[in-house]
Amino acid sequence: MLNPVFTAKHMKSLVAVFNAIAQDMKRSMIQDIGSAPGKEIDMLKWCSATALELVGQAGLGHRFGVLEGVESPYSIAIKDFFPAITKVIPLQAFFPLFYNLRPTALQRKLAEWAPLSSIRRIKEIIDVQDKQAQMILEQKKNGLANGPVDIDDGKEPHDIMSILLKANMEADEKGRLPEDQLLGQMNTLIFAGHETTSGALARILQLLAMDPSIQDRLRTELLEALTQLTYDDLHNLPYLDAICRETLRLYPPVSMMERETMVDHTVPLRYPIKGKNGEEIREIRVRKGTLIYTALKGSNRSK
Repeated sequence: MLNPVFTAKHMKSLVAVFNAIAQDMKRSMIQDIGSAPGKEIDMLKWCSATALELVGQAGLGHRFGVLEGVESPYSIAIKDFFPAITKVIPLQAFFPLFYNLRPTALQRKLAEWAPLSSIRRIKEIIDVQDKQAQMILEQKKNGLANGPVDIDDGKEPHDIMSILLKANMEADEKGRLPEDQLLGQMNTLIFAGHETTSGALARILQLLAMDPSIQDRLRTELLEALTQLTYDDLHNLPYLDAICRETLRLYPPVSMMERETMVDHTVPLRYPIKGKNGEEIREIRVRKGTLIYTALKGSNRSK
């Protein structure tokens, strides 16, 4: 359903949105610095606010207003989500038991009764998240009901959710996603996109601050480019591209991935290893239901 979103033509249409958000960030930061000359700036905070607007406007067609100082329950919930999750990681062995409880209303009640404040906070965050997603979804549905969306005509809306909703409305009954799955897609898009984008931006700025020579070279490349960069202009900035790629290689926003095998499978090894008995192992037999962890950060740094 989302294939049309990731074409070069559609990505070009989003550059204006990204440029506008970058200018909003610049204005807000200048205003913040001007209010107290010499003050220390929390760049992670600014990157987080910018990432939320990027994902919100390009992904959902929704303006959160955090760069203008609008602090909503949703923006607070976004910031609190991962710290709250981190506190309950020691309990992850019990998560499958909790997830399998039905109906889901029982899950919510148990979360309310939990003796740990971090679990109750996660439940509150999810409630705020669901309420916001439901509101945005209704706005999108009402907008589509007023007219068709053509993602190639240069007109709004071009956001991912509008395109997903349009494709879902045009799908046959068998291939159509129920509303709860649409809400799940929205929540995943916001949380995953926001956290990874803000972390990557902040890391790039940190590394640039640690090496002034690289910072100066990048600044020269950007100053020689146009003020309002187009999609094609960005592809003609090799040093900026190299910095982004190298940062993501060394510090991937997602350092590890978990997958569960759906069928029995034999995985051939590129480099044979020796077992405890000294015998050479050239393949590994993996049974259905096995959890496999891929260490992306380790793989990226392996020589």
